[in-house]
Amino acid sequence: MGGSKASGDMRYFQIRILHEQAQHLPGSIITKYFSKLELITGTGVTDSLPSCIVKVEHDGIDIMKIKDEIKGGLIIDQVLQEGDGFAYLKARTPGPIQQLIAEEDEAWIMPPTYLSREDGFFMTIHGTPDGMKRLKDELEILVPERIKMKLSSATVIPNPGVHSSWCRLRRPQILCALNLVTRLAH
Repeated sequence: MGGSKASGDMRYFQIRILHEQAQHLPGSIITKYFSKLELITGTGVTDSLPSCIVKVEHDGIDIMKIKDEIKGGLIIDQVLQEGDGFAYLKARTPGPIQQLIAEEDEAWIMPPTYLSREDGFFMTIHGTPDGMKRLKDELEILVPERIKMKLSSATVIPNPGVHSSWCRLRRPQILCALNLVTRLAH
């Protein structure tokens, strides 16, 4: 990758966008049907759109019946597992924020990343300092209201998710998602 820094110089930033600030974005429709959507893992790009495994929480809706209504913010490719009030989905994210990040070779989305009715949109992005700067500038144009952004000032450890308290708290969910991804790959 041209212009990339050494892997030891990776950074991250986290953004929080209030639900009210994001009403003009296509993903806002998601909170009409799901109380929370949480990124479990990114799976690459499918049909030029970022793809991922997400966990959604809901109040007993039929996910297949709302698929068409939410496709501007979330394209559901497959229901991997469904339970009482939750589901794991293989999905694509066509929204402009995800598109910006997908187009940036030097940055990517990582957990914790979620969208909820109560807390709005919270996203963690890792990448090179140059990639992060470009994304920060683009995000400020896309969401003109003041967004809350936390930038790292230290070098990111090689695999931060393994050591984070978030990972320890979510370990059963992560293992479940990894098992689902492994089954899909075979």
